[in-house]
Amino acid sequence: MEKIEVELVPASTVRVVMLPSGKVNRENAAKALGRTAKTLAEWARLGIGPRPQNIQGRIFYDWADVQAFMCGDSRRP
Repeated sequence: MEKIEVELVPASTVRVVMLPSGKVNRENAAKALGRTAKTLAEWARLGIGPRPQNIQGRIFYDWADVQAFMCGDSRRP
């Protein structure tokens, strides 16, 4: 499966691996948000943060949801 790399440049450069479908796994979403994967798992349990999707037993996030959360346009912790 082809992977696409996306660079974010807020305060520092962060490399994120994104699938062609526009989804990122929990580890890459956490890296983009400056949090840990465990924090995103806890946010999902509490119903806050970008909305996770379970696809064949793995957790993914739509990149647009992660970006919206970074801009404050999504559910906030």
